[in-house]
Amino acid sequence: MRQGLCFQTLLACVALSFSAAQAQTAVKELAPLPDGPAGAVWYERQVLVPQAQADSLSIWDQRQLNRLMDLNQCQPSALLPLQGNLLLACAQSPRLLVINPMGQVLESWPRPREESGLVRGGDNKAPDLSGATAMVKDSRGGVYIAVTGAAQADSSAARQGKIYYLSASRTLLTSVASLLDYPSGLAISPDGKQLYVSEGLSRQVKRFDINQTRLENPAVFMRLADIHTPAANAAEAPRPGALAFNTRGHLYVALQGEGQILVTSAEGRKLAALPVPLPYVKGFSFSRSDRVLYIAAARSAEPGAAGALYEMRL
Repeated sequence: MRQGLCFQTLLACVALSFSAAQAQTAVKELAPLPDGPAGAVWYERQVLVPQAQADSLSIWDQRQLNRLMDLNQCQPSALLPLQGNLLLACAQSPRLLVINPMGQVLESWPRPREESGLVRGGDNKAPDLSGATAMVKDSRGGVYIAVTGAAQADSSAARQGKIYYLSASRTLLTSVASLLDYPSGLAISPDGKQLYVSEGLSRQVKRFDINQTRLENPAVFMRLADIHTPAANAAEAPRPGALAFNTRGHLYVALQGEGQILVTSAEGRKLAALPVPLPYVKGFSFSRSDRVLYIAAARSAEPGAAGALYEMRL
């Protein structure tokens, strides 16, 4: 009985500490994003923001937002720093681009009528990158890429999603998971042993064990309905989107449609809900520490919807 009481007290203390942190959370709008923000990525003490409607990449330099580069018929949907360069997923003519900080395209895939493009399909089939939503790098230098296989998160997207693995040499792109329900976010656990993917249609977060580059033992980590009650003023029934771990092993889950970022424990318990001024959190990134989040959010789910860049101090 005494041990149970101590454990319950510990859980209560954890909940109270997160409630206090939530109460002290400060959110500041840094800049409007009028052209369809697709995420916010911390990069060398600055924040990169791809904007699909403007077909451009903007940068927040801690003072103002500037257009860093125009992209040529890309409509960026995901962005990842990669060995001093940037890996972009393009929604228009779905493809991958590796660009340098000056905006020069170094590599691209697919290349028509060439076998020596950026990557080859591991199963001798041309991988379909339609609806790329998220990318995350592993300890080997390879990249997991989530694709929805559909334009909208509706019934037509059910079980159409996949996860691809791009080798560190960028010579092989292999399908490592399929039959996913609109995968919208990816994160690797701090120990590098597990990959987490949010499924928008199923409204859950799934977990895979990482075996070298393969994904094994899929399991449901968290069902949104089990830990969260939507607010009465939510724009729509919320679905999980972008994911990220902090250094303590807590998983942060963006909620599309409600303007919240959930914080969960390593076991999937809800620890906190961090409010965001706009309902559609398109992406977020930690700065150098767990104390600051940069968030790109939009006013609606429509492609190209305007939004804003926020700084959240925890």
